[in-house]
Amino acid sequence: MFKMNKKGMGMVEVMVAAAMAAMVSLGVATMMQNSMKESRRVSLLDALKNKKILFDNMMRDPDVWNATLNNNVGVPFTQLKTTTNSTSEIPYTNPVEFQMYNSDGSLAYDLLGPSDMTGNGFTEKGGTCSTFNANPGSGTDNCPFSYRLLVGVDCPVSGALACTNPNLKLVARLVYNASPTGAMSAFANFIAPVSGFSIADGIVDNKYDSVIKRTSTSINRSFRLVSGFSPTIGGCANMSQGGGGQCTSQAAGVSPSGTYHPRTNQAGANVTNGLWSEGSAQGGMDPYNLVSVGAVGTGQFSFGETGYYGCTISVPAFATKSFTAIFRNITRNSDVAQQTITAGKFSQAVAVIDTKFNVTSTGDAYAVWQKCEETGASPDVYPFCTLGIPSTTYDGSFQSLITVTCYKLDKSM
Repeated sequence: MFKMNKKGMGMVEVMVAAAMAAMVSLGVATMMQNSMKESRRVSLLDALKNKKILFDNMMRDPDVWNATLNNNVGVPFTQLKTTTNSTSEIPYTNPVEFQMYNSDGSLAYDLLGPSDMTGNGFTEKGGTCSTFNANPGSGTDNCPFSYRLLVGVDCPVSGALACTNPNLKLVARLVYNASPTGAMSAFANFIAPVSGFSIADGIVDNKYDSVIKRTSTSINRSFRLVSGFSPTIGGCANMSQGGGGQCTSQAAGVSPSGTYHPRTNQAGANVTNGLWSEGSAQGGMDPYNLVSVGAVGTGQFSFGETGYYGCTISVPAFATKSFTAIFRNITRNSDVAQQTITAGKFSQAVAVIDTKFNVTSTGDAYAVWQKCEETGASPDVYPFCTLGIPSTTYDGSFQSLITVTCYKLDKSM
């Protein structure tokens, strides 16, 4: 046991205790302040990393880039959209800005242009904001960063010359400008904010910039043609839209010989109402003007650009034992590709042609033929077949039958 001083604590003891308490409080406050600062730094850097990944993924997505090409105007977008064969060089050191669009055509990002210093941006946690200010000394902590979206085009040949398959450089360049007196200014040295103030590409890319290099091959420009009919009555006679769905003999002297469906035959006496549709209402599409359909009755179409294409063609047939689908260059009187299908007696079958080939002239006419095979001895001779499935239950709406889907390769094979 010990005895306490009945006089209590002296003045010196009180002052020592107060000093110790102040030191502990200061240490705790400093620790909390550093913890909050580190938490904000981690939050900001996470947001920047996530934005970089987002831009990386979007600029690599062919559907997003197609929509971006389709909705931006001016060089180089109009040239890339219509034909990469006439795209002039846009030096990487002097890129142009662009807006990014979602695959459905809606605007995704319209951030800072080359001459813009204020506009849309992001909060430190990555949320959207509209009060970003890139002017030195005028930044805000509640909207501290934004991006400039830039594209350059480098042709395989030197100089500003026409080129094929150009090399594209897409950049989402970070622009960071927090308040000079706010808490977020302490993070500037982690981000190198000055890099984003210039649109020139001579500066070193920041690790938080999204920089994607790709060629026009990744654009995947394509078209889809549909051949079908709008029935008013059911049955086989309506399949060719001109009456008489069965195959007829090829015109004399025309190679190859055999019997062909009239709807997809070469222009002549045997053609009824061959028709290709580019309209979206029938399932067709041609956003890049890559194809031109012939007059009604020819069943022909031509390509809008020379170069290499990949095409998938689906051709159905009903009431057949076997048949051959032929993709043919009518002008040069030669087959591009064909596919033969053998089915059961009076069966439904679909032939799919998958081919890559070179279009050397936009003046050449192409067509899809459906050749009915004459095989076997009587009574198993099948010199006929029809498009689609005969039925009396059609509701009168457009029935899609033959489809031609082609994409532009934009490179040598």
